[in-house]
Amino acid sequence: MTTSVSTTTSNTHPNTTKRDNPKWPGRLRGRAVLTAHRNGQWCKKIAGKIHYFGAWADPDLALQRYLTVADQLHTQAEGEADITECDFTVFYLVNAFLNSKLLAYRNGELSARMYHDYRHLGELVITTFGKTAMVAKLRPEHFDRLMAKLSPSPTRRANEVTWVRSMFKTVAEAHGVLVRFGTFKKPPKRIIRKVKRERGEMLYSAEEIRRLLTIASPTMKAIILLGINIGFGNSDVSDLRRHDVKLDQGLIDMVRHKTEIPRLSPLWPETVEALKAYSRPDPANEEHHDRFFVTRWGALFVIDHMHEKDGVPDKAVRNDGVGQEFSKLCRKAGVKSRGFYALRHTFETIALETGDVIAVERVMGHVVGSKVEKLTGHAMGDMLEFYTERVKADNLWKVVNYVREWLRPWQQEVVELPPKNKGGRPKRLSLPTASSPQAEVIAPSSTSALAAQSPG
Repeated sequence: MTTSVSTTTSNTHPNTTKRDNPKWPGRLRGRAVLTAHRNGQWCKKIAGKIHYFGAWADPDLALQRYLTVADQLHTQAEGEADITECDFTVFYLVNAFLNSKLLAYRNGELSARMYHDYRHLGELVITTFGKTAMVAKLRPEHFDRLMAKLSPSPTRRANEVTWVRSMFKTVAEAHGVLVRFGTFKKPPKRIIRKVKRERGEMLYSAEEIRRLLTIASPTMKAIILLGINIGFGNSDVSDLRRHDVKLDQGLIDMVRHKTEIPRLSPLWPETVEALKAYSRPDPANEEHHDRFFVTRWGALFVIDHMHEKDGVPDKAVRNDGVGQEFSKLCRKAGVKSRGFYALRHTFETIALETGDVIAVERVMGHVVGSKVEKLTGHAMGDMLEFYTERVKADNLWKVVNYVREWLRPWQQEVVELPPKNKGGRPKRLSLPTASSPQAEVIAPSSTSALAAQSPG
């Protein structure tokens, strides 16, 4: 049975508008959004044409009529609504791009923070160019105006330029529209290097790390040791599962969530002892029962939450408990905070002195070959990732023990903490001495057992 749907506007309208009519029902929300037209019928505009589905008095029948013919109407609209170069506006381009990213976010292929960044940039593009601006008529001077509104940070601006170019190339070129970017390009690498040099190294000295470990709580001591032992980042700490930690074998065998790359990381004896000493509170959410670390309130250490407005993601919020607790500890120890993630920078910088780049990548969870490609300039990352099946256990231990040797002169030192009150005397704490039993470099008890845990 075919339901007939009127697509012509009635010639007779009530004398009152919908604002003046107290009986105007507004919108019908559910599986579809139908609008009450002032002629007394439910309607929906599809591809610029208004379709009517029945009287206000029977919204259920109107919705049923719409759902019966919805696929047919939208299919016809897609066939009729071929976007021409003259109709291809900035508003259409941004919406098409964000719709594709929203689908990726819903499917778990895109993080909440990444979608938020895309949406913020899309709003900036519309504000700068205007909704109705034709993409085909954009000139290099238009993109120069957009460049002036991007982030002042060269590193962030480089990312934003990449995202904008991707937005235009992905959608515009699919419709055969040529985009003239002009000088809208990423900042030169020399500018990024200059900013990085002026900012200073994102590294901690061995003495600073020892100061932090001396006064850290059992929880933060375990977390810091993971940062400098195997290059854990903030999210790595929060994502760590209990079954990934093999304390009896002295290693962590996991897949890094960010890259889905297998990660095999030997642990120092100090790290093993710190992980054993950590007492986990009961998780507040049963879904997190497998997490190794939770806060004292039972929540995850790092939470990315997306606030939604009218069913659409609106704002991404990150609660980073690792970074917050680490900053407090740095202030207490009198150490300049460069962020917890700088421990990962420190591990990689020191570990690369061994010259075994592949082993460093496996410990840190990098794509195998990515660091070789970056250091040498040879495009061999994909080849190494495809062909490298295993890294020798001895090489992994060599890397982590080298960093441990760098960290552990283990001489007697005195750590002076800033006084809590003005005029108070600082506490005096000692670090482990050279005779400390933890000062010994311990090789793997069974390298064959570690090799057996290697993925692949």
